[in-house]
Amino acid sequence: MEDNFRHEYKYLVSETALKMLEMRLKGIMKRDIHAGESGKYLIRSVYFDDIYDTSFRENADGMDRHEKYRIRAYNGDPSFISLEMKIKERGKTKKLSETIDKDLYRYLCFGEGNPDLISSMGNLSRKLMTCKKTRGLKPKIIVQYEREPYIMDAENVRVTFDRYISASTHIDRMFEKNTYALPVMPEGIHLLEVKWDDFLPGVIRDAISNDKLRHTSFSKYYLGRTMAHTMLS
Repeated sequence: MEDNFRHEYKYLVSETALKMLEMRLKGIMKRDIHAGESGKYLIRSVYFDDIYDTSFRENADGMDRHEKYRIRAYNGDPSFISLEMKIKERGKTKKLSETIDKDLYRYLCFGEGNPDLISSMGNLSRKLMTCKKTRGLKPKIIVQYEREPYIMDAENVRVTFDRYISASTHIDRMFEKNTYALPVMPEGIHLLEVKWDDFLPGVIRDAISNDKLRHTSFSKYYLGRTMAHTMLS
């Protein structure tokens, strides 16, 4: 696919709807092996924004092209940390990523540690540092949720059930057991994401077809920041 951009659709769904989708998808998709025996894992992401909250405002305004930085970890494990930049353009998305260690994580987030780390940074880390200096980019919020992923080799399809989405302004607790996160959506409402390359196979389209699914364009970052603004106002 041109430029590695992918389609991405998001839907707000109930727990009942997710269970029905799970029954349909089990016969046509595989569980992601990275999810382990339980088929699920915990994701935490620290999102960055600048002094003008550009990423937040662009999402709220439905801007055609925008990008945002985040640092992501799985199951609270600091042994694998991913710095990512997600780009949205013309209704499609692309993700650039770079593996970092905990020392570089703390330097990028808080400026702590040895400045000599700069010499070993990858291109994405350097770009983030440039944005910190020129735009005042800094970590704003942690978003966490439980993800249940399914995959299909054809068209690189990925369907994920993201449950219990919550957010925390306690950035320093990224790897702590408790981040003091608060729910960002009503109880029993979760997020379904469907991603694919060029076209969505009909068997997947049929499986997720449901008039009760509510399409949403808002990101987890936007929902988390909205919750934070509400709690602090």
